[in-house]
Amino acid sequence: MPRVSHRRQLIADLIDSIAAAALDEEDYEDFLLLDGLFGVDGELSLDYVFNADEDLQMDTPMDDLNEVLMLVEGNRYLSPCLLYDKSRDFAKNYFLKLPDESFRQLTRMSKESFQFVLSEIEDHRVFHNNSVHPQASVTLQLAVTLDRLGNYGDGVSLGRTLKLWGIGKGTCVLYTTRVLEALIDLASQYVVWPNKRKRKAMPKRMAAKGFKGCVGFIDEITFPLSLRSLLWMANATSIAKVATAPTAKSFATTTAAS
Repeated sequence: MPRVSHRRQLIADLIDSIAAAALDEEDYEDFLLLDGLFGVDGELSLDYVFNADEDLQMDTPMDDLNEVLMLVEGNRYLSPCLLYDKSRDFAKNYFLKLPDESFRQLTRMSKESFQFVLSEIEDHRVFHNNSVHPQASVTLQLAVTLDRLGNYGDGVSLGRTLKLWGIGKGTCVLYTTRVLEALIDLASQYVVWPNKRKRKAMPKRMAAKGFKGCVGFIDEITFPLSLRSLLWMANATSIAKVATAPTAKSFATTTAAS
C-alpha cells in the first residue's frame, strides 16, 4: 500500500472539511432567508426579499479552512527541514585505504575487482553530462551503489548513507541509478550463454559442490542454509519442504541433504 505523506493527508482532510462546511453553509443560508421572511410579530414580510442592499452575514469556518488549505498547498514542507552536517572524510581519505577484508565487507568484492568495474564504467555517458555542477567521482558513486546492493534490511537504509558516505538520501538514489544504468549497458558483453566447451566444464564444478549434472542456476530466491531456521530445523526433509518442487529435488541430491 502506498505511503501517504502527512502533507497530502492534511490536504485531503481539509478538502473534506471544506466540502462539509459548504453543505452546512447552504443550510444556514436557507435558514436565514426563511427567518427573514417573517417580522418580529410573526407576520409574513417581503421587505427582506426586496432589500437588495442587505447582505447575508454568516459566521462560518469556510474562509478559515480555505486560508489554511492555501497555506499548506503553498509550502512544500509542513515543518522546517533539519540540516545535518555531512562529512565525506571517510570516502576521501579512508575508503580506498581499507584493509582487503574490510573493503570486501563493504563492497562485496576485492579491490582488484572494484578497479576493474570502475575502469569499465567511468567513461559512460551517464557520468559526463557537461553540467556546470560537476558530478562526484565515479569511485564514490560506485562505492555507494555496491554498499547498498551488498546489504539488505536495515543495512540498505538510505539514512545509513548520510552517516557513512556524507551524502543525502536523494543523492544516494541518484548515484545508484547512474551506476546501474552503466552496468546494464555492459550486460551484453559479460552476461552470455556459455558455449559448448564451458557447458562441459561447468557441470564438473557444480558436481564438486553437490549439484551433479547441473549446468548452472539463476533465481531471485536465496536460502541462507548457514543459519538454522526457527521453524524448519528438524532435518533436511523439513528444510526441503519450504522450497518449491524443483528446488527441493535439486536440494535432495546435494551433500547438505545427507
